[in-house]
Amino acid sequence: MILTLTGRMGSGKDTVLGLLPVPKNYKILNADTLGHELLRDDQVIARISSCFPGAIVAGQVDRVRLARLVFPGRIRELNAIIHPKLRALIRSQVIPNTVIHAALLDELGLRALSDKVLLVSARQSTILSRLSVRLYPRQILKRLRTQHSDHWYRRHSDLILYNNGTLVSLKEQVLTLCQTLF
Repeated sequence: MILTLTGRMGSGKDTVLGLLPVPKNYKILNADTLGHELLRDDQVIARISSCFPGAIVAGQVDRVRLARLVFPGRIRELNAIIHPKLRALIRSQVIPNTVIHAALLDELGLRALSDKVLLVSARQSTILSRLSVRLYPRQILKRLRTQHSDHWYRRHSDLILYNNGTLVSLKEQVLTLCQTLF
C-alpha cells in the first residue's frame, strides 16, 4: 500500500509519522527532505538564481532568504522550478509499501499515486501556537495562505486525525484509526 500522510504546515505530520505503526518493510519518503535536497541540484540553483538572485549566497540557495522572497506572492514561480523534479523524484523512489510524508497532495500528484490519504488536521489557532516558536504569526499566515484550506484537505482524504489536543489524545486516535491500516 502507498499511504500519503498530509496536512497543512504545523498540523503535526511529523508527530503522527512517529506514532504510526509503520511496518519495517515500508519505505518512508519525506517530500520536504527531498525538496531541500533538490535545492543543492546545480540546475535548480541556476534557475533559482535567475528568478530569485537574492536567495543565492556563495553559490548555494539560502532557504531563509528564499522564503522571504517567495512568500506569499511568488511561491508559484518557485513551485514551477521545484515541483516537476520533486514529482519525478518521489515517483522514482516509491515502492509498493511506502509512506509519503507531504503537505502538497495535488501539486505533487500524490492523490493519484496513493492507495490511501491520511490527513492530520489542526485548527489554524493550534497551528499558529505551534509554529510561533520559530516564525512570526505574520510569516505563518503568509505561508498558510499559499496552502489549501483544511476543508479542502478533508474532502480529499480517506482518513482524518484531528490534532488539536494532547499528545495522549493523538496517540489514541492513531491507535484507533490506524490499527488496520497496514
